[in-house]
Amino acid sequence: MLRIDRDSARGFTLIELLVVIAIIAILAAILFPVFARAKARGQLITCLSNIKQLGLAFLLYTEDWNGGFPRDGAIGTTDGWVSCPTGHYGVKIREGSIWPYTNDPNVYKCPMDWKKSIVQMTYSMNSEIGRPGYTLESAPLSVGDVRQPSRCILLVEEDDFSALGIGLNDGTFVPFGMLDWPAKRHMGGGNHFFVDGHAKWYRYEQLVVTDEHGRPKDVTDLGKELYTP
Repeated sequence: MLRIDRDSARGFTLIELLVVIAIIAILAAILFPVFARAKARGQLITCLSNIKQLGLAFLLYTEDWNGGFPRDGAIGTTDGWVSCPTGHYGVKIREGSIWPYTNDPNVYKCPMDWKKSIVQMTYSMNSEIGRPGYTLESAPLSVGDVRQPSRCILLVEEDDFSALGIGLNDGTFVPFGMLDWPAKRHMGGGNHFFVDGHAKWYRYEQLVVTDEHGRPKDVTDLGKELYTP
């Protein structure tokens, strides 16, 4: 007859169970931040890829237009890289001059951009290139007008509350006067695309000077350099 050793068949004691739970909790506390950082890193890389694809579409456009950049997407205009005809009601990316070079709405938005409104766009064009002078009649620059392409930002990842705090991204980034703010959703910074074709992440504080509440009030010396053609 088979005999079962009672000691070998016994279950966990309460103390042993608590030890196991404590070990699991410790492992979770260690691993969850690692997983969160990995996810954030993946979103940063996706965003960087998006802004680069969008930027390359701009450069393809310039090849077809004798080096000329498209207009920015100022509110009330329909001839920009995105169309923004309806004021504060949003943009129409498929009617913009860049759309034939992208044909993909996903590249216009960062995966970490929380906005779910009609304004489904994250990135903006440097208005110093797309509309120098800030008038509706201002013509955009050409590639040849940019003195240092590797040191001049063409596209900016905008903050969620840009454009006078209403959350609207109309496709134009006004760097001086701080109407628009660069993003800080990726580990305290955001992605930028340069005229020479490379994309790079910058910390928020590298580009703006903030007040005591953390709001931008001016651009840094580096910002002045990078936003100026």
